[in-house]
Amino acid sequence: MGMLTSGDGGKLSFSHLSLEGATCGTKDEGYTGYYKWACFRGAVAWGDAFVVLVPWASKQLVVLKHREARVPEVIVQTLTISPDDEDKCVEGQPCIHLPSQSFSNSEVHQSNVGWFGGGVAVGNSVYLAPAASLEVGVINFENGGPVFSTIEAAPGYNGAAAFEDKVFFAPGKIETPIGVLDTATNVFTTIKPDYPPFRKYPTNNKWSNHLYSGATAVGPWIFFAPLHADHVGVLHAQTHNFTTIDITTDSAENGITWDRTRPNRNIFSDAVTVGDRPFFVPYYGDDGRNETSYLSGPRYVAGGIGTLGCPPPPPPSNYVKTAEGQYCEDSTGYQDVTTEADCEAAASDLQIRWGNPWSGLNDHHYCLTDPARNKVFFNTAANAGHRNSNYASICRISRNDPA
Repeated sequence: MGMLTSGDGGKLSFSHLSLEGATCGTKDEGYTGYYKWACFRGAVAWGDAFVVLVPWASKQLVVLKHREARVPEVIVQTLTISPDDEDKCVEGQPCIHLPSQSFSNSEVHQSNVGWFGGGVAVGNSVYLAPAASLEVGVINFENGGPVFSTIEAAPGYNGAAAFEDKVFFAPGKIETPIGVLDTATNVFTTIKPDYPPFRKYPTNNKWSNHLYSGATAVGPWIFFAPLHADHVGVLHAQTHNFTTIDITTDSAENGITWDRTRPNRNIFSDAVTVGDRPFFVPYYGDDGRNETSYLSGPRYVAGGIGTLGCPPPPPPSNYVKTAEGQYCEDSTGYQDVTTEADCEAAASDLQIRWGNPWSGLNDHHYCLTDPARNKVFFNTAANAGHRNSNYASICRISRNDPA
């Protein structure tokens, strides 16, 4: 792999680091097709000591350990890929699970390769976004590490960003909800926004359901980089409010010239934050051609690197919306909103329309929102306590007073 090292006069020079012991798939191993040759998809730094290479088709977990004035140490661990209905894991060896239908003759189908798609560091660990994997990958460095483990989740994610102790995973397709991992409880939940339709794509295009690739955070705002979408997805980490920012324009000066971008080609591949500004990494360049064939233009992004100017964040909200069917007690730091007045105040704070109080015996208790109607309601029934999968709870966020 490539790396930069300091040279004479403090200048940086490019050099290669041998990943001895790390291997990728080959045709001889049944790895037929481009995607099975792609070893890693991104990297995540933990502090100033470790770099985790995110395994895509590699059956190895590779971690680089920084050593002052010396070549980094390359730590390689064999990674077992097991069907979810058959435990092929080896004790003491990192292991992940894929759906059983992903396998044929003990090999993984080409279309199901891609264990993880990016990741993010939170606390003592690096969390890997589950692409084909049924689990979030966790690499812990608390005791010097790396120690690999997994957390049950769902597949379909490309990229991750974090705010406080929550990790948000970017959905790869329009039918996939946003993934949320509470790193304090290791509980994975989802948020299903009402994604806008892709206005520019023909309905019969096989790529028209592909959504985001990469995520980054600016304070409590999580930005999802558009892969085939014509917008940037924006999620508020505390309120779970979801909005979009249109990226299409009629000229390349302020956005993407959509007519010069094939609707079945990728736009951005990742996102990163510098200061208080997110940047989106272009997947293709613009060669200026006007051909319309599959292998020649115009399939390129004419707008170059994407970026947004973000205003200073307002004070954080005092309330949050849970996933549907969840109670406040299911998450650390959330408290029930137990009065009608506080519930109405929460609706205003979250910018969700206030509905009305009602008495629902044996229904979802206290303050809640019905996403289908986009309203907040308060259940006054004293014996309410039945979780309703159609409702999400509204909770007060517990905050520790500064010492």
